[in-house]
Amino acid sequence: MASTNTHTQTETFSRILGVKNQFKIAFERLMGYSSKQCQPYLDAIQKKVINEITFWVYTYDGHGEREKWCELVLYVDWDKHEHFLIESKNEIFLKKSWNGTVPEVDVAIGMLEDAIKEFSLTPTFSVGFIKNISKEDYNFYMRKLGLVEGKQVKWKTGSKSVYKKSPKELSELYAEVRVADEFL
Repeated sequence: MASTNTHTQTETFSRILGVKNQFKIAFERLMGYSSKQCQPYLDAIQKKVINEITFWVYTYDGHGEREKWCELVLYVDWDKHEHFLIESKNEIFLKKSWNGTVPEVDVAIGMLEDAIKEFSLTPTFSVGFIKNISKEDYNFYMRKLGLVEGKQVKWKTGSKSVYKKSPKELSELYAEVRVADEFL
């Protein structure tokens, strides 16, 4: 649970809650999800089964196929996270004015929000599981989250990374935005 320190205008969060909040805010702002809708994903993140969610936006090409225009990859390095816990760095301090979202993630989410509005794009997401997940756990979480395996969606044109940041408060988390070459 978050607590407030009024002297420095910061809020204290457990490290895992700080990580989960970044994903929660992305789900709410990009997908329009309620807290209840994103909770199963946050539970899987808490259990360290999911290490990446890619939020991406698309439109349809002239053949009725989806084409990706922009994506935000939120990735958490669980080994680095565990290292912080071992070093007794379980708590993080975020400025109260951030409302639980670190600025680096806020900027990345804002970039996708702008693309959605400006180009009338449709948002969706893909989930990345940890590499050593068992087949049984993979199948369990796919069912639990209502996910299906899909084919790779092509980019409108090639893509390029335009933003990649790791917040100092949560350096095990990475936010990267990639856009179609056509927009560079």
